[in-house]
Amino acid sequence: MLEIPRESIKRLGDMIIQYGYSFHLAEGNELIRTSPDGEPLFFYLVKGQVRYELSDDYWLSSVRAPMVLGFVDYYYPNEYAGRFFTETETSGFYLSAEKVGQLISENDLWYDVSVILSYIIRRLLAREMLLSSSNAYKIICHYLNILNSECPEVKERLSALYYLHKHTKLSKSMISLIISELKKGEYIDISKGHLKSIKFLPESF
Repeated sequence: MLEIPRESIKRLGDMIIQYGYSFHLAEGNELIRTSPDGEPLFFYLVKGQVRYELSDDYWLSSVRAPMVLGFVDYYYPNEYAGRFFTETETSGFYLSAEKVGQLISENDLWYDVSVILSYIIRRLLAREMLLSSSNAYKIICHYLNILNSECPEVKERLSALYYLHKHTKLSKSMISLIISELKKGEYIDISKGHLKSIKFLPESF
């Protein structure tokens, strides 16, 4: 399991709290990443979870608080880079990217920035390596484990089929077949389409 760089996140987060503005969003809202003037923003999530969507049909990943968001918009402000949506009630603080960059330099926090970016890159690399393996069963097992570790609000709201399809783009028929077989073998507990628990996932299908 990749370790979250909590200390680096906290140092940047404390800075955003000190100079930034608070926000609070209910589940299902988009986290608008620019100010009314179009200026990129940084966010420090204190509570909750957000999902990163590349499109309506493809979910890249979810992140839970504590986390700092905004690096992509800071370095590439004019390029489209998906959208964030709250998956649970979410609160935190935001501050202009220009001000954050200034404060990072003044407080010598570039090392913490590099640590957080390295963590993000490693997460994306692990995901890319998994999806490029072309082993549908391993991909589904991986995301079943992720779904099983999700907060109760997400597990209760989203069916396993819907969740796995959005994250993997595998066909619904393939996902349904594997889920059905795992349920028959009593490896997973599924009720009304929702994952309740995982007992054990075999190495192969």
